[in-house]
Amino acid sequence: MDKSGLKNKYIAEKLGISEQYMSLIRGGKRKLTADKVIAISRVLGIDYRIFLS
Repeated sequence: MDKSGLKNKYIAEKLGISEQYMSLIRGGKRKLTADKVIAISRVLGIDYRIFLS
């Protein structure tokens, strides 16, 4: 779970990816595409530019 209380499974389902792949993204083992950054920001309800800092 992240600090907002969302689980990998929930985020992965919303993105249409596996929970395992989401874990790899969060662990820094997979790079994010621009499309995934935007999709994740929408799921989390945050501005996508937070990923750029």
